[in-house]
Amino acid sequence: MTGKNETAYEQLKDRLATMSDLGSTRILLFWDQATYMPRGAVAGRAEQVATLSRLSHEMLVDEATARLLDCVGEPDLSSEEGALVRRVRRDYERAVKIPADLVARTSRVTAMAEAAWARACKESDWSFFAPHLAEVISLKREATEFGDTRIIPTKPS
Repeated sequence: MTGKNETAYEQLKDRLATMSDLGSTRILLFWDQATYMPRGAVAGRAEQVATLSRLSHEMLVDEATARLLDCVGEPDLSSEEGALVRRVRRDYERAVKIPADLVARTSRVTAMAEAAWARACKESDWSFFAPHLAEVISLKREATEFGDTRIIPTKPS
């Protein structure tokens, strides 16, 4: 990489580190929700998670990310840098199609669904979870209209 490319690559890595921190914080909030948080605080937590998801998404799809990807160019595809740039470019190209509002709504609904799932399991009553699952499915279908064909390969804890 040339000097200009290296600088852009370092700036891109810094940006990714911030997005990673936002994601780690979101995961920590989910952990707290599952372990210590009172049931009545779920709506507030869902808003916090939605905000973090929206901010991370907005950072990824921001014009600054696109400029950095352009400046980095095409590093050696067999290198660590090349693998990272390929991954970020793929994530950017997918994410730029999805509205930030949809990302936030999906995170909000998922946080509410996680809490409903825990309650449904504890009380052996599917009716607590069913409406939340319907909302998650609806949002995932909406996302496919924007080209998001990923399926989250996790199950509620």
